[in-house]
Amino acid sequence: MTEFIKKGFLEIENHLKNSIGSKFDRELLKNQVDTGRAQAYQVLEDGQDFGYTIIRQEKHDFVICCYAGVNGKDFLNVIKKLAVKNKFKRIRFHTERKGFPKYLEDTDFRIRETVWSCNL
Repeated sequence: MTEFIKKGFLEIENHLKNSIGSKFDRELLKNQVDTGRAQAYQVLEDGQDFGYTIIRQEKHDFVICCYAGVNGKDFLNVIKKLAVKNKFKRIRFHTERKGFPKYLEDTDFRIRETVWSCNL
């Protein structure tokens, strides 16, 4: 059984340090979690540590802001079930991790956008 245990940003930041991206991304995600726009979770599978994630809802989209853990492909399967159960219409995620596309082989996920940003 999969459990999502709500955490504060600072509680999981160290686990996500390779997934968060730039200092700008860190501050953006911290602000979103601190203000309730996004949620930070520790994910357990059958009581075992499975990973850490920050997620949010945008209209009918389930958005994965970042994830670090045991198995990205298994995590996406868990997220897909959760999104269907909660009647989301789409799952989106943002990642700069070069190895992540290997988790998407043989799935329904397709690249839809590339986001560039600039620090001011």
